Amino acid sequence: MANTNTVFGASYLMDPFGGSASGKLLPFVVPATDHTAIFIGDFVTLAGGSGLSNDLNIGYLPTVKQSAATEVILGVVEGFGVDPANLEKIYRPADTHRTVWVNVNYNAFFVMQSADTGAAADVGKTGDILVGAGNTFTGLSGMEILHSDLGTTNGQIKIVGLAPGSEFGLYTKFVVMINEAAYKVVAGA
Repeated sequence: MANTNTVFGASYLMDPFGGSASGKLLPFVVPATDHTAIFIGDFVTLAGGSGLSNDLNIGYLPTVKQSAATEVILGVVEGFGVDPANLEKIYRPADTHRTVWVNVNYNAFFVMQSADTGAAADVGKTGDILVGAGNTFTGLSGMEILHSDLGTTNGQIKIVGLAPGSEFGLYTKFVVMINEAAYKVVAGA
């Protein structure tokens, strides 16, 4: 059966070393000066500042922004702090101040769709992300694997296998992990 074109960004699958994702979630802030909407499943990058959380019990937090291709990834957005003015918002609209909960575990496995045709030879390769518009109805990311960029060195993500229920071909769902991670210790760095 052919794969369906269902873009959802990076969806947490498992930690190969055990444990749940909940212990790896950390809060960060996206300031109102950020003009890009952020969705569940988006990769984010440290933005180099700090801001007050919507939850005043948390205080000041580092700021993040949606990752672009080639940027070092902090983690994957798994949820948002409560917005008392709009309890139904399941994503972070552009130009709004919002606390985001990010899975910062660079060892975690995520499922992601390829923007092109996937093959068995792609397993083990690295590549960058393709940023697409998120879905304001579902709140899910529009990010995919930039398939044309796959190689054997350097890349934001690494393909580690075929996702359960997927097959090689158009819109292949792969199991990936973060390759270029902000909290990853690199030898010689």
